[in-house]
Amino acid sequence: MVCNLPTELVQLVLRSCDTATYLQLAFCCRSLFELATTSRELVLHQLRQTPGSMDGLKALSTNELFQLLMKRSHQELFGAEHFSERKFIDFHGQKLDARASTLEVPVLKNRALLAFKGDESVYLVDIRAGTVWPRRRLESPAKHLGNIEVLHTSFNIHGAYVLHQFRPFPDKELDTTHPFVQQALRSKSHGDVFLAYHEFATGTVLLYSFHDQMEYDPIAFAAHRSEKFAISWQHRHNAQDHQVVLYTLDDHDHNLYEDEEDEDDSQGERSEQNQPQETEISQIICTEHSSWKIASILILPGSTYDPTLLTEMNDTRTSDAALEGKGPTMKLTFNDRGGQLLHHYRGHTLFSSFQRIHSISTVPEPNVRDNTCVAAYTSALMLQFSIGIPFFATHRTGDQSPRMGTCHWQYLAVGIATHRVEHWTVACLLRSESFPQAHRCTHVMNLDRGRRFDDWLVLAQLGGYQESNTSHGSLIAASPLGTRVASASWKTVTVWALEPQVLIDEETGHYPESWINSAELTELRPAVIQLEAVCSQLRFTDKEDELVAITDRGLLFLDIRPSGRGAQTVELRKSWMQG
Repeated sequence: MVCNLPTELVQLVLRSCDTATYLQLAFCCRSLFELATTSRELVLHQLRQTPGSMDGLKALSTNELFQLLMKRSHQELFGAEHFSERKFIDFHGQKLDARASTLEVPVLKNRALLAFKGDESVYLVDIRAGTVWPRRRLESPAKHLGNIEVLHTSFNIHGAYVLHQFRPFPDKELDTTHPFVQQALRSKSHGDVFLAYHEFATGTVLLYSFHDQMEYDPIAFAAHRSEKFAISWQHRHNAQDHQVVLYTLDDHDHNLYEDEEDEDDSQGERSEQNQPQETEISQIICTEHSSWKIASILILPGSTYDPTLLTEMNDTRTSDAALEGKGPTMKLTFNDRGGQLLHHYRGHTLFSSFQRIHSISTVPEPNVRDNTCVAAYTSALMLQFSIGIPFFATHRTGDQSPRMGTCHWQYLAVGIATHRVEHWTVACLLRSESFPQAHRCTHVMNLDRGRRFDDWLVLAQLGGYQESNTSHGSLIAASPLGTRVASASWKTVTVWALEPQVLIDEETGHYPESWINSAELTELRPAVIQLEAVCSQLRFTDKEDELVAITDRGLLFLDIRPSGRGAQTVELRKSWMQG
C-alpha cells in the first residue's frame, strides 16, 4: 500500500519515522529501499537523529552516507530486538542451580563455576566462543561419607570455594576414628555446613566447618583472594534472626596480600574497626592425586580463619540502626581490593549497604553505611540515588590534568533513584571525579575506588528502564569497554549503547537534540529483547556484544551483533564434562 503512494509522500513517511523504523521499512522491499536510500536529504535527516559527529559529511556520496548511517545504527543497537541471536546450552536435562553457581563477576577471565541441582560436584568451565568448555570437576573429599548439597561457590585468585551441606550416610559402617567422620556424626539430621577450598595449582583441598552456626543456614557467601571470606547466616527457624560474619587470616598471613599503590583515598569514607571474636573452626586438608579422586584426609595444624561478627539482628539485638527493616543480606560482594563489603538485600537491584573492613580492632562492629547519594536529576529536583560500582574510568596526568600538580580521575557508574512521593524510578549514568596530588603519578587503575566518593553528577538517563517488582530485583551488567549497559528483569533483557568517553567529558554535538528529554538529560534509547526464560545471573563475556546468563532453561548466550538473524537455538551437551 505504501509503495502505491507518490514518491514525495513515501519519503515524507520515511522522514517522520525514527531511525530504527526507517531502516526496517527500507529493507522491506526493493522499491522502498530505492526510495529510502537515494534521497540525500532523507539520509542526512536520519543521520542527524543518530548519535555521532556531523563533521565531514558533505564530502561523502549519498551511498556512503547511508553506509555510515547503517554503521551508526548497528553501534546504537537499532533493531537488536529483531536480529539478536539466543543460544541455550542444555546439559542433558540437568538444571542449573542459580544460587550455587558463580557467573556474574569471576576473578578468572571468562571462567565460571557451574552447579546443578541434585549434583554433588561443581564444574569449573571456560565461557567463550558462544559455548562452554569444561576444565575441571571439583568434588568434595567427603563425597564417599555422605550426601553433599552445594550451597554457594566463589572464586579467588588461586582457586575456588565451595560451600556445601554434608549429611553422613546413616546406614554405612564408617571409620569413627577418622576426624572428618567424628565431626560429621556429631551433626544433626540436617547435616553440617562445610567450606571446601580447591587450590587449582596444587590440587589441594582444604575443609572448614562452622561449629557456632549449627542452627543457621548460609544464604550468601563471598571470598576475597585467600585471606578472607564472608557468610550471611539466617536462623533455620526464625527468619528475623540473621547475621554476617567475616572470616580472616591472622595479621602475618594477611600481609602477604597488601594492596598495590592506588589513587589518593583522602576523599573516601573513614574506616571503622571491629574486635575479633574467638571460636573454633576445624581445618582439614586432603590432597588430590588427580582432578577426579581424593587420596587422603589429614589434619592441618596451620593458621585458621578468625571470625568477626559484622552485623547481627535478632529478637533482642540489632548491631546497627541502619539494618532496621532491610531483612537479611541475600548477596555479599567484596569491593575495593577487599577493603569494603557490599550488602545486597531482597528485591534491590544494586547493593544497599556497605562496610569498611580494612582494619578491625577496636569497636564492636564496623558501621553499616547506606548506599545513598543525593544528586540533581534536574535543576529543580534532587533525587537520592543508589550508585553501583563504576564500570568506566579515565585517568589524566601532567598537562592533560586540569589542575597543576595533580592527576585527574573520572568515574562513570549506574545509579537508580525512586521519587519519594510519586514513586517513579529512573536509572541514570553518573560521574564522580578526584584530583589526587601526584607530582610523579604511579597510580593503578582501580574502578572499585570510584565507589568512595560522595559527589556525583547525573550525565544521562537510561531510557525505558523499569525496576523489577519481583523479589530478586533487576540485574545490571556492563561490557568490558563500557560501551554497553544491560539490565535483566524476569524474562526481559534491555541493552543500552553508549559512548562512555563522550558522556564523561560532556562533549556536545555527539547526541542529537531529539535525544534530550524533559529533564534536560541525554536519554539513551533501549533495545528491549524478550526471552523465553527467566534470568537469574547476567554478565557480558569478553566481547562487547555478547551476554551470558543463567536461566531456568539453562545457560543462555545472547549475541546482539547486527550480523544475527534473530534465531533461537538449543545446544545439547550430553557428556559435556568430556567436551
